[in-house]
Amino acid sequence: YLKHGTNNEGTPAVVEFPINTNRDLSFQKIWITNQDNKIINTVPHNESFDINIEFQVNRDISPTEITITAKNSRGINIFSTSLSDENGGKIQSFDSGMYAIKTSIDGNFLIPDIYSIRIYAHERGSRDIDLKENAINVQIVDEGSTVKSYGEASLTWNCVFSNAKWDINKQ
Repeated sequence: YLKHGTNNEGTPAVVEFPINTNRDLSFQKIWITNQDNKIINTVPHNESFDINIEFQVNRDISPTEITITAKNSRGINIFSTSLSDENGGKIQSFDSGMYAIKTSIDGNFLIPDIYSIRIYAHERGSRDIDLKENAINVQIVDEGSTVKSYGEASLTWNCVFSNAKWDINKQ
């Protein structure tokens, strides 16, 4: 949980990076949008949001993975997702040109905190192409979740909402 007075104010809602034409692929921009496609950097815990990325491919490149990782305020990696997740593990090749990708993150997944997003283009296990650590921050705010009453202790015991289904019967 966020400490009292900690917030995401002053954090840019869109981050742009200079294109590096010496790289095969160069990230250009990252931003967060809500389900109405409005640019934001603060999201209620129960609402889905999208991570949007634009990148320039300067030369045709062989199979390349694009990976997004979110770290919580304690520096713990909470999730990673890759473009190949959508393609059954198949890695994509890119022709030269400008590309835009969007990854959707479901509501009721991340507990309230500020998350740092890392974006990474690479050939699996062999070559780094472009990496932006702490590319953008997104703040998840509590809108009456079940962990709200635990306060900061929830960060010690949780990283994500499990939303497990329970059934209880008196025997």
